[in-house]
Amino acid sequence: FSNKYLNASIVVGLIFLLAAIYIRPVAQIFGLTPLPLNYLLISLSFAVLSILFVEVVKLIAGKLKLH
Repeated sequence: FSNKYLNASIVVGLIFLLAAIYIRPVAQIFGLTPLPLNYLLISLSFAVLSILFVEVVKLIAGKLKLH
């Protein structure tokens, strides 16, 4: 999180992505439709679980290297 330009570019990219999906005229240009809330929650759940899994693996790998 120390690279402020990388953080800003991620935020700007996310804003553009959400605008392309949820602003109707822009979404129509790209032929996009928003996900229903339950599908969005399922996708976000898998994203969080995958991040947690990777972090646990990194934690375990770090502890194994110390011994």
